[in-house]
Amino acid sequence: MKSMLTNKFSVVFFALSLFAISNVLAQNPNRIEEAKESRCVKKTYCRLDMGDFDYRSQSSYGEFNPGDTVRTKFIVYSGQDYRLFACAHPDLGDIQFKVIEPIKETKRIITDIQKQEIVEYELNEYGDAKVDENGNMKVVRKYTKRDTIWGRETIIKEKLLFDSANNSKNALYWEQSIKKTKRLIIEVIVPEGDRSIFECVNIYVGRMQSKSKAFYGSY
Repeated sequence: MKSMLTNKFSVVFFALSLFAISNVLAQNPNRIEEAKESRCVKKTYCRLDMGDFDYRSQSSYGEFNPGDTVRTKFIVYSGQDYRLFACAHPDLGDIQFKVIEPIKETKRIITDIQKQEIVEYELNEYGDAKVDENGNMKVVRKYTKRDTIWGRETIIKEKLLFDSANNSKNALYWEQSIKKTKRLIIEVIVPEGDRSIFECVNIYVGRMQSKSKAFYGSY
C-alpha cells in the first residue's frame, strides 16, 4: 500500500514539475537566448589577465560575427577596484574594446517664439483714444512683440576612458579604483572577416574591495 502511494506521489510530482518548467519558459522567452549564450559562458579566455578580481556579477557573454559592434552597460561602485577587458574566440581575430563614460549635460534652448501685433493710439488728456475727422482712432505706431519661451534639453556625451587599440601603456585591460558610483559602457568591435563565422565574445567586469587609499583617489 505504501509503495502504491509513493508511486502516485512520484507521478503527481513529475507532472507538476513539467508544468512549472513549461510555465517558466512561456513567461521567459529570453531563456532561449540564455541557452545560446551558455556555450560561451563555459569558455574562459584570457585567464592570465584575470588577477584576483571577482567576475561573477556583471560579466556578459554572447556569440557574434566578424564586423559586429557590441555594447553593454554596467555600473561601477565607489570603494571598489575594477578590471575590465574583453576576449574572443581566436577565429574572430584581434577584437578591440573601449570603456566609455556617458555624461549627461543640460542646456537652455528656445522652444517657441510667440508673436503679438501691438497698436498704440494717440490719447487725450483723459486717457481716451483721439479720433480723426472720419471717426477712426489715431495710430501712433504699430509693432510686433516677440515673447521667447525657454526650455531645457538633456544631451548625452560620451567620454572615452580606455581604448585597447590606442593607449599609452599598451594595456590589454582597463583598471581603476572608483571614487564615485557611475554607469559605464563597454564597446567591443569585432574586425571584419568571414560573416559565416559565429563565435564567442566574453566581456569581463571584475571587481574587488579597494586596497589602497592612494590608488582609490586616482579616478
